[in-house]
Amino acid sequence: MFALSACAFTSVEPVQLPTATTVRVVPATLVPTVNRQAHAIPSISPTSTHLPVATAEAECDPLADLPAVRHTVVANLNYTQRALAARQTIRYVNRTGERLPQIVLNVEANQWPGAFTAGTVSVAGEPAAYEITGRRMTVELPEALLPDCGLEIETAFQLRIPQIGQGISAFKGFLGHTPRQLNLSNWLLMVAPYLNGDWVIREASLIGEQTVSEVADWDVTLNVTGAGETLMIAGPGEVSQENARRWHFLVQDSRDFTLSLSEEFSVISAEAASGVVVEVYTYPDALVPAENGGVLDGAAYALEVAVASLEMYEDLFGAYP
Repeated sequence: MFALSACAFTSVEPVQLPTATTVRVVPATLVPTVNRQAHAIPSISPTSTHLPVATAEAECDPLADLPAVRHTVVANLNYTQRALAARQTIRYVNRTGERLPQIVLNVEANQWPGAFTAGTVSVAGEPAAYEITGRRMTVELPEALLPDCGLEIETAFQLRIPQIGQGISAFKGFLGHTPRQLNLSNWLLMVAPYLNGDWVIREASLIGEQTVSEVADWDVTLNVTGAGETLMIAGPGEVSQENARRWHFLVQDSRDFTLSLSEEFSVISAEAASGVVVEVYTYPDALVPAENGGVLDGAAYALEVAVASLEMYEDLFGAYP
């Protein structure tokens, strides 16, 4: 568990919702959503193996023991330039009970003008046609995917991490940067839920949440350049730092994969009664002078409440996984 804090609601400014401009790619090539200057980013080698696509005439091997969605990602982030290039493999098992001629992905990052650039898309190792309209990417399958059969979609894309705004747009800081922090949330492609015969991607709204995501497993490797030796990453799951600039994350049963990076983080932690360790990534200015001459420690209070909440939830619902 970790907390992010990078928003300020001190002023009001206009907010632009994403447009519904459609881009269709056949065959798949690099497609910026707006005009932009290219930046050199190190290449990434794909590491996936392919599941065969089952056609209406060919049965597939049962995949009941596999999770419905698994993401394998290798991403290169230039921390100074706020630029990222990624290869993402999505292993998808059709649990809808219907034949699927296409798969729809949610490209949440495409709601920021100039932030997302689509690259190649392939299905089972073969280039695939796809269409992007706003935050909706539709990938055409070579053959309809039968129920309980699986396939792999390989994608490549680039991100320019937007600056976190102020006023009413500050709430979108879950994907963005300030001079001291960079947040990556809803930055990867996600399979849209399939409900009542349709792929669900809600219209963007200025009030409340509209993102709907499937539970998935995540295997993410992040390579970072352009950052100082004090860089720290707040991230979920099983975390290993393979070298000074390479991190690896394994997460199961999560609806999103979120990271926050800073060269100024400090970490405080406490252990709940069950042995679960809760960490808070914070900044020195979490200490605020009080009127009585003392000091209010916002990070320490957040940690105290988080531990108490975790213990209460474990008592009500069961052990934290």
